[in-house]
Amino acid sequence: MEDDIIYEKAVEIINPGRLYFAIKAMRNSPVKISFDMGDLNLTSGAVSSLVSIEGKLPDEVQAMQWLVPLEDLKILQDLIPPDTFYWENRALVLEWQCDLVVDSTIDEKSPLESIDQEEEYRDQLLVTNREYRELQMALDDCNSHIPQVLFSIYPDRLNFAVNCSKHDEIVGTMIQLKGQKGT
Repeated sequence: MEDDIIYEKAVEIINPGRLYFAIKAMRNSPVKISFDMGDLNLTSGAVSSLVSIEGKLPDEVQAMQWLVPLEDLKILQDLIPPDTFYWENRALVLEWQCDLVVDSTIDEKSPLESIDQEEEYRDQLLVTNREYRELQMALDDCNSHIPQVLFSIYPDRLNFAVNCSKHDEIVGTMIQLKGQKGT
């Protein structure tokens, strides 16, 4: 195995629940992994699924694609709790409700003008507004159920790491690349 990492940063998968169901839907091996407009694209036969990733990758990385055994991806699927998608959606609803409380309590005559002002205001609401505090606590609970999934790109493998409360530690798997193509 080569130790030269292709992209120096670990890439975070924003919605691991979607990754779980994308892998679950795959039936044929190998699965093509590529990038499509900044998202991770998994394709197996007629099934294709986009999974959002954090940040923008360099063009030379976005041009890469790999063929990986479905069995290796199923190992990754097993590391992600099956209820992750539920918790992600619940967290989105709670984030929206928190935003509604913030929006409904802002004085229209003196709107918040910067992100720093909004963060200070939200911190103040945690102390002064019971509804916001309870929503934020529920959101924190939801987020504790959502694993962090990262991957690193090497010339001959993809390394995945899953950090979640289910495992009480960071677990991972290495996917050996059957074929790699660059454009």
